[in-house]
Amino acid sequence: MGSLVDLLCKPIWHNRSLALQTALFAASGTALYLVIKRIPASQSQSRVFPSPRETVLPTLSAAEVEDLPYPPDAQFGARDVATPYGSLRVYEWGPENGEKVLLLHGISTPSIALNGVATELVKQGRRVMLFDFFGRGYSDAPKDLPHDSRLYATQIFLALQSSPLPWTGENAFSIVGYSLGGAVAADFASWFSDLVSSLVLIAPGGIIRKANISWKSKLLYNSSSVLPTRLLNSLVHGKLYTPSDTGSGTQKSMSRPLSAPDSSPGIQGRRGSMMSDATQLVPGRPNATAANAVNWQLRFHSGFIPSFVSSILHAPIYECHERWKELGCRLREKKAQKLKAATQRPARGRQVLILLGSQDPIILKDELLEDAQNTLGTDIFEAVVLEAGHELPISMPEDVVAAMSRFWGDEAEAMDEMA
Repeated sequence: MGSLVDLLCKPIWHNRSLALQTALFAASGTALYLVIKRIPASQSQSRVFPSPRETVLPTLSAAEVEDLPYPPDAQFGARDVATPYGSLRVYEWGPENGEKVLLLHGISTPSIALNGVATELVKQGRRVMLFDFFGRGYSDAPKDLPHDSRLYATQIFLALQSSPLPWTGENAFSIVGYSLGGAVAADFASWFSDLVSSLVLIAPGGIIRKANISWKSKLLYNSSSVLPTRLLNSLVHGKLYTPSDTGSGTQKSMSRPLSAPDSSPGIQGRRGSMMSDATQLVPGRPNATAANAVNWQLRFHSGFIPSFVSSILHAPIYECHERWKELGCRLREKKAQKLKAATQRPARGRQVLILLGSQDPIILKDELLEDAQNTLGTDIFEAVVLEAGHELPISMPEDVVAAMSRFWGDEAEAMDEMA
């Protein structure tokens, strides 16, 4: 009350000054609003990191596009799907009447990493679909959402609905997930098991024990980190970058060469990892290796590092034992229902195939098998260990698909048809 009396008792010149200040404030606020309103939405409210499809490809010649570590025509049936989260790059090819297989790639290399596996599956008469996770390859990345199981499940449905063929319905497709893709596949199937006919997990995340995380990684990938964004991005860049002479194959000179930092922490001890493998992801494209594809994203995809870090923090990678237990329960119930319905085609003995590398430094086979037994149950999954590291679907796609074919019972079906 006293303050109101004081205000009313102020000299008239003071009140005029206050009125003038108020008018100026209102005018400046209106002017600022009009300026902001005139700024295009892409500048004032950009909610996605655009992919190299938009920022890089238009600036390249045909020869430069051909020489990219991830050529946009490396896989068949490419389409760019407009979504509220940004554009999603999807690939789909193979016989339209073939059994459908959805392939999910890892945390760093885009879908081209599974090109060899997809090609072998198509040779067997299957229909395949792959897509680049948000923030990888030619997919944009949302800036304002965590890359958690909800966003990854949404990406799967967005990719499925973009197909000209039906990919939903009971037992509509199998999922093949590699590394992070394996974690996402298991998580997705634990919620939507009726859609999935079988699950193949290749060196999967999901139940990695947090005790195996180094203190450096805990410090770097911390949701409460106080590191400035620019410093964090620089540290992650150094951790992921692989020099061209460190297991990345023959790298041709590019008109826009990949810049290398003076030091690359995290390179040592990569033997047996995906980044150490020199396999050409696309035959006849020596530049197309896993390491080169990651290096290319580091330089040209502004959403790659934010998406990578967000996936480390929020994706279903570490100690998701409860979800895996739920997956085991759902698959067990599903199998019982099939047996009760006495369908013409007998139910598969096990519904999950886990493929592991004997020399994998990231997914430790003994620990994963122990935890899989305690969550899924031995009646649900079958395990195959191949002589390889974490890069096994890249370096030996034929062996990986052969193991999948045996699991799916292709040989038995062929014998039945011959009989």
